[in-house]
Amino acid sequence: MSVKKSAVVCVMQWNSLRASDQPVLQAALKLNSDYLVAMHVVDRQFVAAGSRASERRRAFYAASVRSLQTQLVQRGTGLLVLEESPSGSSNGLNELRVSSVSSVSSTPATAPSAVNPSEDTANPSSAKSFSASAASLIAQKVALLSETCRVDAVCVEDQNTVHELHFVDALKKAMAKLNLKLIVTPNAQTLVKHNAIASKYLPDTFTQFRLTVEKSGNMYRDLFQIPSKLPPLPPALEQAASKWHSSLSNETGAPLEMDTRSSFPFAAGEKAALHRIQNYFTQTHAIKTYKDTRNELIGTQYSSKLSPFLAFGCVSASTVHNLLQQYEAAHGGNESTYWLLFELLWRDYFQFIGKKYGSQLYHLRGITTSTESIESTWKYNPRKFEAWKTGQTGIPFVDANMRELLQTGFMSNRGRQNVASFLVRDLNLPWTLGAKWFEKHLLDHEPCSNYGNWQYVAGVGNDPRSDRYFNVIKQGKDYDPEGAYVKLWCPELKNVPVSVIHCPWKMSFDEQKASEVALGVTYPLPIVEADAWKKHYAYSTKGKVGKANPSETVGRRPKRK
Repeated sequence: MSVKKSAVVCVMQWNSLRASDQPVLQAALKLNSDYLVAMHVVDRQFVAAGSRASERRRAFYAASVRSLQTQLVQRGTGLLVLEESPSGSSNGLNELRVSSVSSVSSTPATAPSAVNPSEDTANPSSAKSFSASAASLIAQKVALLSETCRVDAVCVEDQNTVHELHFVDALKKAMAKLNLKLIVTPNAQTLVKHNAIASKYLPDTFTQFRLTVEKSGNMYRDLFQIPSKLPPLPPALEQAASKWHSSLSNETGAPLEMDTRSSFPFAAGEKAALHRIQNYFTQTHAIKTYKDTRNELIGTQYSSKLSPFLAFGCVSASTVHNLLQQYEAAHGGNESTYWLLFELLWRDYFQFIGKKYGSQLYHLRGITTSTESIESTWKYNPRKFEAWKTGQTGIPFVDANMRELLQTGFMSNRGRQNVASFLVRDLNLPWTLGAKWFEKHLLDHEPCSNYGNWQYVAGVGNDPRSDRYFNVIKQGKDYDPEGAYVKLWCPELKNVPVSVIHCPWKMSFDEQKASEVALGVTYPLPIVEADAWKKHYAYSTKGKVGKANPSETVGRRPKRK
């Protein structure tokens, strides 16, 4: 009787779609198993009816999974992509239901249901349902694998957020029933070591967190070194993996049309992420001016554009930091190279916030401990929300940003702060509506950063301030002084004079006629007008270049008409 060969299973999650700096692969390699089986269960958030992700975001996810499969094949193994099946589980190794990843992006988009602003945006029951289903699916495949191999262990990465933690917990229970060892590796989502700061000691503000990290000097984690050659798949699974790969090759589907105005025209996946870093760092040296250009609005080089790759784990924050250090060693560092690290630490801080506060990340009340009632602060108005999300508010700087999001899945950081403030402060709508809309459309949506940033603007997150306010007229004139960005995304305003491009409702009838604009017909009248805007209507933009960082207008919530 022949002795069974050994195998180790690596569970790859949606936010860690890479082969390099991969904790589960390193943990698996330490076992010296004969075979390595990487599995990925297609996350329900990308394919289910009423998906929380737009077609463009689903396509980016699908391409990232395809890229991971390619990377693993190049290292001598493969990736089994599994998807929940309503028809029941498969009954043999060669009948594994392996999803053609290209089909993920072809799921029809479903309009979001009406949102009750008093309800939390997270759906714990749905998250637990998917987690149990996904863990059960993996358990079935592992049980089948154990018929031909000795399964040494199943490896999975620890997580920070509720949805993902439900899955890890469900997998623990599923493997316990099989009496199999489950290795939960340290979370590798952050640049700072996952256990460097205990949740109870997490500073209340980002500045305190950053200073703690920088003064320590030893809180950054090391990269997980993954060899170029990995153990192969078991022979019984090669056919399934090959079938999926062949299906993918012949069924790529029509790619989504890329808007030529997009600031993010990049492919998805690990290879594309590393290419983008190389381009931004060593090919163009754009990193050297990052702090000066990061508030610009048009083009690919005003910022790193790494956030979508980081969100899906196509590249890790630690890899970005490591390559940044290499760049500084070779070309010298400056305030701009430091500022990229500064932004990575902001991302880390939100990860630690998410880990500490759990489901409070999604609550309307946020993470504040104040007993003051806030339910009456915001009121749901479907007309206003529809205008905001479709870029039809009548405020050009807001509309341009929202249209860019809808068409490309990307928006500048400057734009995000402004449209968020506008929704919360000027339209008086619940911040959770905006966070959920961003979750659906942003390619770089990641729960901690998205919901954490929205709470920050709404004044219910870390460093809570109820009067944090971005004046969209002043901001438009500061950062889009010639109206180039507005005219790019609101072409119906292309002939409007620069002096009124950010407040076209100030035009007379004759001026509208000369500009080929009919307010209320070809472009909306403003849905709201704040008193705080008025002093900036005549504010001259002469001499401004949009690269500076004028201080935000922060004050009391403005009066509205």
